[in-house]
Amino acid sequence: MTRFTRRTVGLLVASLVLALSATPLTPAVRAAGVTTWLVGHRDEILNYADGSACADPDFWTDEGWSEVGSGDGDYDSDEDAIQDAIDNASSGDTIFVCFGHYDFDTDLHNIDPGMNITIVGGGIGATVFDGTDSTRLINSNPVGEDDDGGTLTLQDLSIENAHTVSESDNGGAVNADGLTLVRVSISSSDGAFNGGALYAEGNVQIRDSEFTSNSASRDGAALYSWNPDRSVTIADSKFTDNGAGYSSGAIISAGDLSITSSEFLDNHSSRR
Repeated sequence: MTRFTRRTVGLLVASLVLALSATPLTPAVRAAGVTTWLVGHRDEILNYADGSACADPDFWTDEGWSEVGSGDGDYDSDEDAIQDAIDNASSGDTIFVCFGHYDFDTDLHNIDPGMNITIVGGGIGATVFDGTDSTRLINSNPVGEDDDGGTLTLQDLSIENAHTVSESDNGGAVNADGLTLVRVSISSSDGAFNGGALYAEGNVQIRDSEFTSNSASRDGAALYSWNPDRSVTIADSKFTDNGAGYSSGAIISAGDLSITSSEFLDNHSSRR
């Protein structure tokens, strides 16, 4: 027997992000048919409202791996609870990470090629993924240099202090095939060769997001999208004080690039 239960949460999850930590899931929402796995931070247990979804998640940060997880025994870092949720998820599922500060000592991985997965937090500054200056945060592109068709969606969270282990790695915070960001903040991510914050093989969509003080040793301090057959679409976002060692202090895209209603302030590179 596994120790957790699956939650069925509707397509309204995006509009109910903040409410999930304060109110119970209703039968109407449960009936809509999208499977969501809930992750809670044990340090916040007294701050999650009684009867709310976050007060009774599928995974707590200080517990142990489920029988189908990729680890064994007790979790040794906060991201293990999120990884366990990913291990149990199917393509199309959502991982809802309740508000809290989640320290990482390795990246989220074991995301099958071609898999669509959505990770939703409680809002910028409320759900924080912290790389502790020691690790990338998410790798959903295990093959490398090949778009397998999957899309990683990140929504309503902050990512900070990511750092790649190898200087030749691409994507300081996130390495992905297709990538969608909605209301995400990424700051102080460094160590990557290309893509100080993000590296993508597939289509990229970014909306209402912020990139601050990220750096790459080569190109694309905020985003490196290398595939000429894919596109990058950015709207209502802000790029501030990002820096690249060679070119493109903010964004480099080999394919079509569309930017609307966005700000670029004090980004820089040694070449231009």
